[in-house]
Amino acid sequence: MEYNIPIQGLNSGLHRFEFRIGAQFFNHFENSLVDQGNFDVIVEMDKRPDMLECLFTIEGSLPTNCDRCLAPILMPISGEQTLLFKFTEDALEEEDEIVFIPYGTSVLDLSQYIYEAISLSIPLVKMYDCENEEVIPCSKEMLDILKGKDDDKNTEGPNPIWDALKGFNDN
Repeated sequence: MEYNIPIQGLNSGLHRFEFRIGAQFFNHFENSLVDQGNFDVIVEMDKRPDMLECLFTIEGSLPTNCDRCLAPILMPISGEQTLLFKFTEDALEEEDEIVFIPYGTSVLDLSQYIYEAISLSIPLVKMYDCENEEVIPCSKEMLDILKGKDDDKNTEGPNPIWDALKGFNDN
């Protein structure tokens, strides 16, 4: 697979690997939260005798619906994740940011870690400041309603139900 890095013959020091991730990549992951998108992933690997320190830099976009106005948008995504691969004699379980690999491992498959780095870079709330773009992808009509600028629908006057509830707390 194209995400395998041959680490056994790799010299100590800094190494850089670049990957272009598309929809086909996400098909390899069952029940993936991401099934589309285009991402550039740069992995900067610092190889040392006892470990590999990898910095995953993510830049790209994800087609989704805006959580603010519900319009389809191309959400910009960026982020960085650091992961340590420590060489060990014993088979230890992974920790949060440390993966233990046996000495003598010749190839390191980064696909799962790239997938996780992309997934962690996606914000929980899918919206961004799109109003400064040349063509605004969000629904202007919906944004005006959310800002309270929909004057046609706000001309009713005070709501009698809320007026009755205001006096309820006075007792």
